[in-house]
Order: sequence, then structure tokens, then C-alpha cells
Amino acid sequence: MHKFRLLDALNAPEEDMDSPSDNQRAPLPCPSDVLYTPPNPDGSNKKCGNCVMYATGRGQCYIHEPALSIRPTSVCGYHVFCFAPMRMFTSVVSMQALTPEQSGLIQTEDGTSCSSCKYFAKDPREQGGECMAVIDPSSLPAFVEEKGCCARWTLGAPSLSEMLDESMEEEEEEEDLDEDEDLADDEAGY
Repeated sequence: MHKFRLLDALNAPEEDMDSPSDNQRAPLPCPSDVLYTPPNPDGSNKKCGNCVMYATGRGQCYIHEPALSIRPTSVCGYHVFCFAPMRMFTSVVSMQALTPEQSGLIQTEDGTSCSSCKYFAKDPREQGGECMAVIDPSSLPAFVEEKGCCARWTLGAPSLSEMLDESMEEEEEEEDLDEDEDLADDEAGY
């Protein structure tokens, strides 16, 4: 129930004369439309330091300009997991390099995953949860894995799952207070 209130708030039209009507808004994409990838086999976050296109010795990426120094905690939309990235490139194929804007290259604290995205709502019974930024075929928030990630990743501040947890904790505290008041009333003879 709380998830739907948050989803309604995220999808609520802005109070703006220029905002498009509901029938003009594009629907949310499916996970595959935003390059959703499942968790890395070792359970790590997606980052350059575990990408096959990254050379750790010089902080270079195979698809970016060689002069661009990239931190191992950065990540872009072209991430392909590997257990042991190369130290140095042994050869370089001549290709047009991508700019950071084209690849979506960003600096992060420790890579990306759904669990650190503001659109992720953790399901405590599962190894994942709902993503409020993508939909499944029935037009509901899609189920994604905690350590998966997609191109819509946005650092949470706080995440939806944290907001849901806080909201549930507040309701539980209110229920506890109501129970305490009822108990006090009973003891006082009211």
C-alpha cells in the first residue's frame, strides 16, 4: 500500500500549464529497454574496476579516449563484467572513441546496483524488489535484483525502500503508542 502512494507521487503530473496531459506522457520503459543487467556473478557492484574494457594499470577504458583517466569506481552504460580486468591493453583496435556523455560515464563511491538507486523498493522476502523507474508487461513496477543495474540508475537520496521502511516504522510506532495509550486508559479505569 505504501509503495503505491510513493508511485503515485512519482507519477503525479506537475502543476504546470505546459505539462503534457496523461495521454501524451510516454509510458515507463521495460527493464530491457534501459539495458538492465543481472547481478555480477561475484555479487559486486557494476564499476569500471570489474569491466572487461578497463585496464587497471593506467585507468584506461577501451571505448574511451586513451588520454582520459578513469577511476576504477566509475561506471558507464557499456559495463561488461569480468573477474580479472587487464592491467594494460596489449593491442588497441582503431575505433571512434566515445565521450563520457555518450557512454553515460559517471564517478561513483563504489559502482552501481539497484540497491543504491533511488527508484528501488526492497522486498524483504526476496533478493530484490520493485523498481519504480521501469514496468513489467502488466504495467506494474518491475521486479529487479538488488545487485542488478540499468541505465536509469540514480543515486538514492534516500532510496524508495528506505522511505518505505521509515514510513512502516513510523506507522508501527504510532500503533505502539496507541496500544500504550489504550493500556494506560484500561489501567486508569477509563
